[in-house]
Amino acid sequence: MKTRWGIIAGVCALGIALAASAGTFQDQDGWMQRRVSGLFIHRIEQQLNITDAQRMQIKTILQTEKPAILALAERARQERMELASRPTFDEAHIRSFARQHESTVEDALVEREKVRTEVRQVLTPEQQQKAEQVREDLRSRFFERLATVGDQL
Repeated sequence: MKTRWGIIAGVCALGIALAASAGTFQDQDGWMQRRVSGLFIHRIEQQLNITDAQRMQIKTILQTEKPAILALAERARQERMELASRPTFDEAHIRSFARQHESTVEDALVEREKVRTEVRQVLTPEQQQKAEQVREDLRSRFFERLATVGDQL
């Protein structure tokens, strides 16, 4: 059960990241997403006390992986559009779609872990420990918010 929730959290987080990287966040040119993303990244940089040299190494990693991330984001966007184009609920179609979508999720998880591992290697042991703490805090806040989905309506 714990593994299932971990996978669900990972997929949700990845979905958010993919949507953000595709620039599909509330505006046409993605300026709002870049601003929110920039603030989030800046906050993490401060919490981990990232040096300029580390920032450049991480930037290089992300720029190297950007084509793969963007391709996955576009693939996921196309799949979401395909699913959303159905006007009625069709469980059989959704189950079939989910099986087809599995490979995109798998590829995205592999890419995420690849980038995470490469970035982690740039960090000092203290920064790695702090990064794990930040990650756990984000995960717990995600599940707290998930528990209240619909309560705001």
